[in-house]
Amino acid sequence: MNNVLLASLFLIFGLSWSQTSHSMDLSSSQLMASCSSAQSEEQAFCIGYIGGVLAGSKTTQKISGGTVFKHSASGVSWCKPEKQNLIEATNIIVKFFHGNKSNDKTNALMLVIGALEIEWPCDN
Repeated sequence: MNNVLLASLFLIFGLSWSQTSHSMDLSSSQLMASCSSAQSEEQAFCIGYIGGVLAGSKTTQKISGGTVFKHSASGVSWCKPEKQNLIEATNIIVKFFHGNKSNDKTNALMLVIGALEIEWPCDN
């Protein structure tokens, strides 16, 4: 009896763990579906995700002394313009996604970074 209970707990834990780890790998298509949704909670998720990337980059900016983000592989940097806000950043990313369908294959983080590298270059 105890073995069955223990095995059941492991199964439930394993299934919940696999769902959690899968949800952390958000595709660009999933992010864009949230951004384009008529449901306010989906739109809030989209804006929150992009806001999280921007907040993380702001921390990096403070640490590095100016560069918001520098891609380790390409060496490309991006910097947030003074007059841009979160809604404008979201609109830039959505427009970038729709302008290049190869973005369907990337994950959401790389979509956000790729769009901002092009749309918000640093004035070096």
